[in-house]
Amino acid sequence: MARQPRVDFEGAVHHVMNRGAAHQDIFSDDKDRKMFLDLWARTSAKFDLEIVSHCLMGNHFHFLVVSQSGQLSRALQFVSQTYTQRFNARHDRDGALFRGRFHSVLVDSDAYFERVGRYIELNPVAAGLVPLTRLDTYRWSSFQYYTGHRRTPSWLSTKRMLDRYSSRDQYTKFVQSDLSDTELDRFYERQLRPGVVLGRPEFVQHVRRTQQPNTDLIAGLPALSQVEIDNVVSRLAGCEVDTLLQARPGAFATARRVAIELSNMITDASHSDLAEHYRYPTPNAAGSAIRASRTSTKADLKELRRACLDALGLDENGHRRRG
Repeated sequence: MARQPRVDFEGAVHHVMNRGAAHQDIFSDDKDRKMFLDLWARTSAKFDLEIVSHCLMGNHFHFLVVSQSGQLSRALQFVSQTYTQRFNARHDRDGALFRGRFHSVLVDSDAYFERVGRYIELNPVAAGLVPLTRLDTYRWSSFQYYTGHRRTPSWLSTKRMLDRYSSRDQYTKFVQSDLSDTELDRFYERQLRPGVVLGRPEFVQHVRRTQQPNTDLIAGLPALSQVEIDNVVSRLAGCEVDTLLQARPGAFATARRVAIELSNMITDASHSDLAEHYRYPTPNAAGSAIRASRTSTKADLKELRRACLDALGLDENGHRRRG
């Protein structure tokens, strides 16, 4: 079966990654890492890529890039072949180094640009290589340049990311916050297959309509996230989001039930996920709350649910309204 071509076009944003064949290391020492980054610097100029973020680990790597002229496939083939040749020559070996061709995920930059950058930068923390408070001391990621810990190399473009924040410190605080991003974690655990886009259905439809009409694309995330649902419910109920996440929400118990019911209806979160998010003691307790909200005849609950669905642009079944 022929493999699906990469989805690429002028200005497309991609999260590029790969790991060593059979989980082997692809960097033996710092000379290898510098050789790899130097190669990416050359590649960015040769194939018109804008490198926004990067992180090199022992047996894998991540890059966030903007494909300015739609040459991503050529660029990645060049990196793979050239680095493998140089690595093999330097270490007196032969054969494949990487696990197949590089994997690239098309990113809905309006919704996920900063979050993908943060996901990439946090790899050394997740691996236990550095504590979160000292992330900018990790030499082989771009975070050290965003914080000003080191001088930014000419091949790394920090402007596109920093322009989204009022200051360098604000972006630093965002990356080093202790907030978890379960939505993105779930995406990368489940969705690394051809044609899956890190984005919403609206973004996929736009790409199909304007760039890739004959490509089989799949939105890898639900139309709405729990965060967005919580924000709408809390606003319409007149409470803080934190109130929805309290085991005893008091006067706002109705809002809490509507939030968990809508999250169950709209997102792909399991009952275990919902129990953890809304602080129910067990998945069964979360399921009971969902059923209680769904079957309730209370006028205030039904009115709040209807108002939330309207605000989210959804019909009574949680589907996008047409027109």
